[in-house]
Amino acid sequence: MKRLIAAVFALTCMLTLARSARADQGTLFGIADDLTVQGTDGTYGDADVEIYGLTVLGPTRPVSTRITGAMPGSLIVTGSLEVSGSAYLPALNKIMPSDIGTNSAKILRVNSDGTALEYVSANEISSTANTLTDKTVPLWNNTDKKFVDSAITQDAFGTPSLVTISTNVLASGKFHVVGDATLDAKLNVAGDVDMASKLTVHNDATFVSSVTVQGRTQLGDVATDDGVGINTPAVAGVALKVVGKGVAKDDYTAQFYSGTNLAAWIIKK
Repeated sequence: MKRLIAAVFALTCMLTLARSARADQGTLFGIADDLTVQGTDGTYGDADVEIYGLTVLGPTRPVSTRITGAMPGSLIVTGSLEVSGSAYLPALNKIMPSDIGTNSAKILRVNSDGTALEYVSANEISSTANTLTDKTVPLWNNTDKKFVDSAITQDAFGTPSLVTISTNVLASGKFHVVGDATLDAKLNVAGDVDMASKLTVHNDATFVSSVTVQGRTQLGDVATDDGVGINTPAVAGVALKVVGKGVAKDDYTAQFYSGTNLAAWIIKK
């Protein structure tokens, strides 16, 4: 008990002296065993333990340190450091590879299960990236925490001349194509289609709903012996083949109007 009281008294004197004169007084205070500070009401303005100078935790000094100068209020830990609560580093700019005891280039990232930060070598990152297919746009896989191939590829680096999407595409807004567009399969459009230029169809086209064409319209070309069929396939050598309903008497096959007036017709007798 006497030793404890003497130690507390000496520590009190030292702290009092430190408050009045913070310059080095050339004194040394040591404790051979444990030191316990039982104060629990410390605040930012009145802390339970106040150390104004440099603090080194550990029995040995580091070979070198990035901290230079008088270093008041600095802390050097030569062993491990574990923080069970929150850690706030408002002035942290960067962590150099030399700060973690290695000369190899490393990258700080979240580990695979997302619970902690880890350092990995650049070679490890490169080996993961090398599993991607050449000229394929990478897709982030949040489950495995790595990039994988997407369904988008391009034919060259920099400015490609062709981008290929090998899956379905859903455009919830406007879809604007500048230049030619080639579709090798079906194009399903649930809404209106507005074309400000011409539409060229080289093969068969089927319209299952109404089609309104404004402006000059040409069906077929006599130079290539094209034919047009209405309600029936076109026949070679026939410019226009029309098949009407033709079931009952007076069923119309065709009607021709002049303005709003019926001018001619073809009817079943």
